[in-house]
Amino acid sequence: IAITANPAGPLGQLCDKVIDCTVPDFPPAPGVRSYRMSLLALYLLAIRLGEVRDLYSQDEANGMRQELLKTADAIEATITAVNAKTRQLAESLANEKSYVFVGDGPNFGTAMFGAAKVIEAAGVHAMGQESEEWAHLQYFSAIESTTPTFLISPGYRGHNRVGELMEPLKNLGRITIAITPEGDQVVAPQANWVLPVIGNVPEIFTPMVYPVATELFAAHLSDVLGEPFFRRNNEAYIRNNDIRTTEIVTDIKA
Repeated sequence: IAITANPAGPLGQLCDKVIDCTVPDFPPAPGVRSYRMSLLALYLLAIRLGEVRDLYSQDEANGMRQELLKTADAIEATITAVNAKTRQLAESLANEKSYVFVGDGPNFGTAMFGAAKVIEAAGVHAMGQESEEWAHLQYFSAIESTTPTFLISPGYRGHNRVGELMEPLKNLGRITIAITPEGDQVVAPQANWVLPVIGNVPEIFTPMVYPVATELFAAHLSDVLGEPFFRRNNEAYIRNNDIRTTEIVTDIKA
């Protein structure tokens, strides 16, 4: 089963089934819309699989679909709430050499995605880490005491643990950025910066909404640094001819 925005491409042609995730043309951005479309397709597929297997009723399945649809409103409201602040944050942190994004549960992936956007958009080193693993690994990194650390925590399981990490982060001198629900009283009050997420999003669908602040930060950091997405003005990258493109091998001889 191919989940692709290019059904006519090699992947679509090789697979038995194709879920077309084509999106309208917009100005280029590093994997922002395609990420949402992939998530959306997988969510809808999972909901339908559970429905046909009688794991829940049709009404419950439709309720989940409506909650998924509502994430669009939360995304829009969150963009409005944090766009200017992420610009200020990018300007404040422009001289930092490295960034860490921390998340757990379904938002460990959000942390990895946030780090990827900073690398792709601004060319700055970044990494994603699971919140408990941060306490066993990045906690001991002494190269740059101020390393900006984004805490992505939607207020569900693991939220109190993230709150416990805030004091050690402060003691280490880290610049902390909380991406938490609007009005959060566990993590946000202890952070240097707060990028609130607007709306009550069920935990399962938080990966649709919680990347917003990281995406905006990456875009603004790219602009502040004068660094185009994917290093398009760098001769070395131009000579490399985009190594992301690989050949699909369809005939392997023994």
